[in-house]
Amino acid sequence: MFLSYLRSCSSEKSFSWLNFQMMQTRNTRWSIVTAALNQKRSGRNFHAFAILKTAVFLGLFLHFCSVGVVAQESEQDVSFQRQNDRVLVLLGQGAEQKLFAEYRNQGLAKPVLYPVMAPGQVPITRHFPMDDTHADEAQDHPHHKSIWFAHGDVNGLDYWTEKATIENKSVELRDDGSLVSTNAWLSKKGEPICSDVTVIRFSAGDDWRLIDYEVTLEAIDDIVLGDTKEGTFAVRTHPALRLVGKDKKATEASAVNSVGTQGKAIWGQAAAWVHYAGQIDQSPYSITVMDHPQSLRHPTTWHAREYGLVAANPFGLSYFQKAAKNAGDLTLNRGEKCTFRYGVYLHLGKLEASQVEEVYQRYAR
Repeated sequence: MFLSYLRSCSSEKSFSWLNFQMMQTRNTRWSIVTAALNQKRSGRNFHAFAILKTAVFLGLFLHFCSVGVVAQESEQDVSFQRQNDRVLVLLGQGAEQKLFAEYRNQGLAKPVLYPVMAPGQVPITRHFPMDDTHADEAQDHPHHKSIWFAHGDVNGLDYWTEKATIENKSVELRDDGSLVSTNAWLSKKGEPICSDVTVIRFSAGDDWRLIDYEVTLEAIDDIVLGDTKEGTFAVRTHPALRLVGKDKKATEASAVNSVGTQGKAIWGQAAAWVHYAGQIDQSPYSITVMDHPQSLRHPTTWHAREYGLVAANPFGLSYFQKAAKNAGDLTLNRGEKCTFRYGVYLHLGKLEASQVEEVYQRYAR
C-alpha cells in the first residue's frame, strides 16, 4: 500500500531516486525523508511534500514492524491463579489458556520463577534442581534456580548460595498483569536485616514474552551489599543455550552483548543487555536479559557464564574490572533504598544484534 502510494506521487523514473531498500529499514526511513527534502530543494515538482508525509508515516511503520515484537502486536491477556506455595501466571482465556510461569514463593530459600515458558510452550530455563529427571541437564550449582534475585554478601550473609534465607511475606496480584511480592532478608537469628518489594510485570505476543523484574531493596539495619561476583539478578538457561555442554565441548549456541562482545568474553563486561541464542527442539530460541536505565549502576556488569548462567551483577567490580578490593560495595543506612530493574525477553525466531538493540530501546523507554 505504501509503495503504491509513493509511486502515485511520481513517475516510475522519478521514483527511482528514492532508493527504496526494504531490507534496511533504518536506512530506508531516513533516506526516503532526505530524498524528498532534496527533491523539494532542487525545485522538482514530484509532490515532495506528499512524499515526505508518507515517508514519515512509513518510517514509523517500519520502525515498529522491523522486529516483530512488543510494539507491533496486541498483547495477550495475563491472569493469575494462586496456589498454596506458588502463583501461576497464565496467558489467554478459557480453553486456550496456557502457562507462562510460576512464581514459587514458599518452601524454598528464596522466591523463584519456575518453570518459565517461551512461545510454543517450550521451557526456557533449566529444570534442575526443582526437577532432576532431565538427563540432558548438568546438575551443578543447585542454587541456580531458573530466574531469581539474591546476593552473595549482605553484611557477610550469603543469600546467593542459600546459606541465608529470603522469606516471602506476601504476594499481591494486580489486574494489569503484574504481581507485587514483599520479602524479608533474614539473619542467622531469623531477624530481617533488609526487605524488598518486587514488582514483576508479565506481557506476551505470538513470538515473544517479556518479564519485567523490578526490586526495591530497603535497609532495616545498616547494611553493606558487598563486592562479590556471586549475584545478583540471574537466569539459568535451558541447556540448549549453553555455549559449552555439560561435557565441556562447544555447542552451536551463541552469546553477544550490547557492546558487540561475543562468547565467554562477555563475562565481567558492562553492557545494557546480554543475548543468548540456540536451537531448542529444532527451533531458534533466545533469552535477552536487559538492564533498565533506572537500575542501580547502569549499565551493569555481568556474571554471565558459558554454561548458561546469565546474571546482572552491579557489585563485583574487583572481580570483573580488577578494581580495588571492595570497590563495588554499596552501603545503605537504615531506611535507605535502592532499585534494580531488569527485563527478560524470550523470543521464538532468530534475532540479529541490531534487532535485539531495538527490543532493548523499547524496553528502556
